[in-house]
Amino acid sequence: MQGNEMERLFLRSMRKTDILRAVVAGCLAAICIIVSAYVSLAAGLWTGVAAFIALGAFWNYSHRRRQKPITDQITLPALSAAFEQTARPLPGKLPQAEQSLLFPGNYAAKCSNMVSAVWQGMTFTFANVFMREGRRSVFHGQWLVVRTDWAMKGRVFLREHRDTDVTAKADPDAKLPMADSALLRRYHVETDIPNAAAAILSSSLLRSLLVANEGTRLLVEDGVVHLAIPSDYPFFEMTGLEENLLQVNSETQQQIAAIQSWLDGILAVEFPRQPLPET
Repeated sequence: MQGNEMERLFLRSMRKTDILRAVVAGCLAAICIIVSAYVSLAAGLWTGVAAFIALGAFWNYSHRRRQKPITDQITLPALSAAFEQTARPLPGKLPQAEQSLLFPGNYAAKCSNMVSAVWQGMTFTFANVFMREGRRSVFHGQWLVVRTDWAMKGRVFLREHRDTDVTAKADPDAKLPMADSALLRRYHVETDIPNAAAAILSSSLLRSLLVANEGTRLLVEDGVVHLAIPSDYPFFEMTGLEENLLQVNSETQQQIAAIQSWLDGILAVEFPRQPLPET
């Protein structure tokens, strides 16, 4: 009972803080509108722009302040228990060189909760990624980069047949010694090493991931796996709808389990191994 009461008080205090911030933001907006009404049209427009900028910055600051206790009390301990050498989840920026591997083009990309850790000897980086071109959403979901010990030189790229923003860099008609009709009906395989592609797609867990998640893209280049999985729900972020910390923790554990299942799918690939250099 004591633990539940502490959880209830913790969430209530956060909601009260949110209400206070909303009231302050509303007052700031009202002041800006009143001031704008007594100045010239040009000055009013500039005041409105300044108000929007100020309110946007205030909202971003409030969101980060609200997220920090959840990260400290739930997310980081859970990640540290599940993985080795876990770095604190942080906002970040997806490098242009990385994003262009799966989504060629100059898109505006933002990251949240970027995490680096080790799972079963594999170093990986995870992040929520939001990619846009103007007002058009190009990708939003989970992004995973895994450094494997596969002894391979070459490139295997899977994308859905309906995708039109990718230019093939290898033989798109390579004959793969594999039989998975569900996978091949949806995905176009580009590779210069068909035998390696067949080995990578031999993982039933990896095939299930590709079939179950529409719009997923997978690239393996020189043993490094790049995986983009579309999703409407960012991992390790509090939406404000959670009833108690037990629910927050449960959702965190489910998201960690999802990442582990993706990593297990990569681990299950039967491919010649080589020793990884020390990091």
